[in-house]
This record gives sequence, structure tokens and C-alpha cells, in this order.
Amino acid sequence: MSEKSVQRLLSFIPGFLTWFMLLSPIIVGYFFPGIVVFILTFLTIYWVYRSINGVLGLLYGYFRYKKESKIDWWKKVQDLDFEKLPNKSDLPKSLKDLKHFIIIPIYAEPYKVLEESFKSINESSVPKSSILIVYAIEEKFKDRVINDIKLIQKNIDPKKQIKILYYVHPQNIEGEVQGVAGPNRDWAARHAIQDLNSQGEDFNNYIFHTFDSDARLHKHYLSRITYEYLTTKRRKNYFYETAVHIFDNNTYDVPVINRVAADAITIALLATWSTLNWPTTTVQMDTFSCYSCALTTAIKADFWDPSLGIDDTIFYWRAFKALDGDFEGKPFFIPIHLDATQGSGYLNSHVSLYKQQLRWGWGIIAFPLSIVLLKKAQRATLFDKIYHIWNTIEHFVLLRTLAFLHTFGFVLLTFINENIKQANYAYAVPKLNSILLTITMLGTIPVFYIRLKIKKPMPKTWSLFKKILIVLIEIPALYINLLTFSFVPWLEAETKMMLGKRYKSLYYTSKFR
Repeated sequence: MSEKSVQRLLSFIPGFLTWFMLLSPIIVGYFFPGIVVFILTFLTIYWVYRSINGVLGLLYGYFRYKKESKIDWWKKVQDLDFEKLPNKSDLPKSLKDLKHFIIIPIYAEPYKVLEESFKSINESSVPKSSILIVYAIEEKFKDRVINDIKLIQKNIDPKKQIKILYYVHPQNIEGEVQGVAGPNRDWAARHAIQDLNSQGEDFNNYIFHTFDSDARLHKHYLSRITYEYLTTKRRKNYFYETAVHIFDNNTYDVPVINRVAADAITIALLATWSTLNWPTTTVQMDTFSCYSCALTTAIKADFWDPSLGIDDTIFYWRAFKALDGDFEGKPFFIPIHLDATQGSGYLNSHVSLYKQQLRWGWGIIAFPLSIVLLKKAQRATLFDKIYHIWNTIEHFVLLRTLAFLHTFGFVLLTFINENIKQANYAYAVPKLNSILLTITMLGTIPVFYIRLKIKKPMPKTWSLFKKILIVLIEIPALYINLLTFSFVPWLEAETKMMLGKRYKSLYYTSKFR
């Protein structure tokens, strides 16, 4: 079979499995209703397992978050004996030579968003002189954006202690997917490396970071990564990512569904990163949104692929390929604050959320690429390869069909096969499912408690009644989101890849203040 045929087959599999799961009550239910009952029962038990495991992970993650947030990480970095650090040949000669290469893509973000982001970096506990910010600017709005950046630095860092470089990404480059940050990031990163190389910079001195334009860093965010990086033996074979992505910059300015969707990501990431080494999970995390690694690793990975409509996940697999399968994530628990998806109005906010989720759903494009790379990766174990495949199927098939099948699966089955009503399990299965799902509903209590504790508090101008009402509304909104924005756009993306289609443009999420 040719390489093109293999890629086509691999592109077909996720969408096919998803549609088979969704239609199984109709396709299989008519002839083999027992198989469908087994599938629905399995999914219920699986959901309970995931919920219990997730809640326990969430509690552990929250404990780590509280603990790490109290530590002065820059002091811990300074207290390290630099001469005794592992693999010192990978490091600069001394701590004062260590630098941070931060790349931030910008499209048309308002002044306030860029100001908040720069201010948080300026207030970091690492020395300002160690920070290099590389702004990746789209050509369309370059004049206004560049003026904003200059004014922001003048007001916040008048002595220009933080070094700033900016590069303008040309519009309409042939072969690049429009509407995503990957081509912008890639353009700026490559040009910055060329300039630094011409200046004689040692790339071993740099830790590489990529942040979204709305990212607000905790004071010790960069210090925490520095500590982890310096004390890790195989530091160049890891990416470093916080388990605590909090989308609360504008959380009370967006519609309920947008807020719930953003908070669900916070909870999912915290719970999942917290259970990485548990015997009850097979999770293998890849890069998402804001992450860090050795700059030499990013160079070796050849940064991003502008021809693909996804950047974060693809970066992971490019590094995975460059390091022959020996690349994985290391979490820490110092938070980063980001925006929930927002539009110019109520309706536009929902449209924006759909388009954002569609772009994330297009991350399934990494599946055919990853399967090919897993086969060739000599330094990845067989278990790692199996886990990666399972995690993709779990994320893009099982977790995307769960809510729909729980809600409509048994109804569709009884509609297509009335004889099922006479079977012994016609009453027992729905009752069992109801009991098990009630258990998962109880799990929302710690979820909503922790969610409220790590986010910024509700506005003081809100009455107690309004605050309680908001929380009560958000509980059913969580399940509505599972059946809509966390389901339909992802299904659209998988279906398009299954049919052999590609997106030539996607949606760059707008920021508002």
C-alpha cells in the first residue's frame, strides 16, 4: 500500500469510528440489540470511572496548585548549586546567563489585552534582563499593533530592560492555512533564530516559551519552569506545561455556555495532568496553548508546519519525531490566566465559540501523522505507542459521543427495535444508567467548588441571589455544552477529514476588552 493510501486510510478511521458509535443504536440495534445495550452500559460505567478518577485527580491537582502557589520559586532557583545540576553541559555557564525566549502571536488584539500580558511578564520574579519577547505580528494590522507594543513598553518598562523583537508575517503566503497562529509563530521564530545566531547567541542559554496574546502569567510562572528545567536530568526531552490554565480574564463578560466551556477545559486539564502517573490512567499529554521546552529542542523540531490548520498538537509530534519518540510532558501547578471565547455580542460570542471548537476539533489531523511517527519511533516503548493511539481514540471518539449516546442512545434503540421493550434489560439498563449517572452528578459538587476557588471571584456588585442563580444555571449548561459546542464542531472536523477534505482557513479567536 502506498504512503498516500495509508494516510487516506488513517484519515478515515477516527470519523468512521465516531459515526459508527453514534449510529450504532440504529445500524446494529435492529439486528443485534444486545450488543448496543452492552455498548451503552459500558459507556456509562466508563463515564463513572472517568468521573471518579477525574474528581480525585482534580482534588490532588488543587492541592498541588495551592502548595506551589505559596512558594517563592525564584529563591529556590537561586538556592540551587549550579555546579551540581544534572547534565550541566546542556546549560549556560551560570544562572545569570539563562534566558527566556517568549514568542507571542498577535492578530488584531486591542491595546488592553497586550498591555495586561506584557505587564504580567514584566512583573515576573525572574530578572527582566533575562527575558526576550518575540512578537509575531500579522501584516494586516501591523502599524497599529507595533505602535501599541512600543507605547506599552514605554509606559511599563521605560528602561527597556526586557528585550523585544517583532516580525511581521506576510499575508496570503501560498500553502499556509489562514486563521491560525501556527504560520505566524513559525515565521517569527525562524527569523528570530536567524537574528540571534548572527549575534553569536548560544541557544543552550535559552528556554523557549510560546504564549497566547491574552496570557497573564503568575509572578512565579517563569521561575517555576526555570526550577523544573534546571533540575530535570533529561531536560531537553520534555516540554513543560502548567496544569492550571484558568480562562478567567473575561469570564463574567461572556455568555454562560462560553464560560462553562472555558471552565471545562480548566477542570479537564487540571484533572488529567494530575493523574499522569496513576495506575488507573493511560494518559499521554501533548502540547496545548502555552508550553515551554529547551530552545534547542524547538529548533530541532523545526518549529511548526504552516500548511496544517493546527499548531499546538503538531509541535508535539514534530518534537516527538525529532527526538525519535523520546519526548513527553512535565506538569507544574503555577497558573496562567487566559480569555474565555468572546464575540462582539451575545450571538457572535456563540458563533466564535463554535469556530474555536471547530479549530480545536481539527486537531484530529494529527492522528494519521502520529500513527506513522509512532511506527518509526525507536525510543518509544510499545506501551507508549499503544497509549498514544488509545488516547486519541478516547479523546476524539469516546468522549465526543458519550453525552449523545447517554441522552439518546436507548431512545433510538427502542425506536428502531420495539422488541427491545420486551427484554429483561429494557427496564434494568435505564435504571442502572440513571443510578450511575446520579453518582457522576454528585461529582460536580467538588468540580464547581474548585472551579470557583481558583478563578477570580464573581463581581462584588452581584447580589448573593444572582451568584447562586449563576451557579445553578451553569450545572445544566455543562451538559448542554457537551451536546452542542463540545460535540457538533468536533464531529464536523472529523467528518471533513474522513471525507478527505482540508480546511484552507480556520478561525483566529478574537479578543475583546
